[in-house]
Amino acid sequence: AVELFTPCPDMINKEGVSAISDEAGKLLFYSRGNDVYNAEHDVMANGSEIFGSYSSTQSSVVVPQPGNPNLYYLFTVYHRGEGMFAYSKIDMTLGDGRGAVTERGVSLGFNAEEKMAAVRHAYNDAYWVVTRGYKTNEFRLFLVDESGLAVLPDSISKQTLGAKEPGNMGQGQGSLCFS
Repeated sequence: AVELFTPCPDMINKEGVSAISDEAGKLLFYSRGNDVYNAEHDVMANGSEIFGSYSSTQSSVVVPQPGNPNLYYLFTVYHRGEGMFAYSKIDMTLGDGRGAVTERGVSLGFNAEEKMAAVRHAYNDAYWVVTRGYKTNEFRLFLVDESGLAVLPDSISKQTLGAKEPGNMGQGQGSLCFS
């Protein structure tokens, strides 16, 4: 029989979680935004308190680094715009193959709402990661390609769309997706 689900008490969560598996479907790691767990359900080396929050509607998203099947970027956001949009870099060759966080909670320089999404680039050689600035109508774009996380000029990375969220409306909750 194929086991499709292994219970993990650390992933009982009311809001956003993310996970990634290898090409064979074997779990590599997962997060609910504040910690990173390996496939054995232990906190990964250097993977605690990565500056995200388990109480964000979309707390984290995992993106593989194209061209390197062992490197991953985990993007996180703190709840209610109270913290930064950040990333952690994970190397699955470390920790005897269980992985380790090599860059932890690196700020991307702004507060984001509780929403983000990732999508493969049209040329299949990169990934776009998008989030929305806290209580603004400014969306931020990030590119992960074979070189890693690309720093893009503001003319590309900042896009203004729609209306600003009024100051008395919500706390940045919600979701973001591509269709």
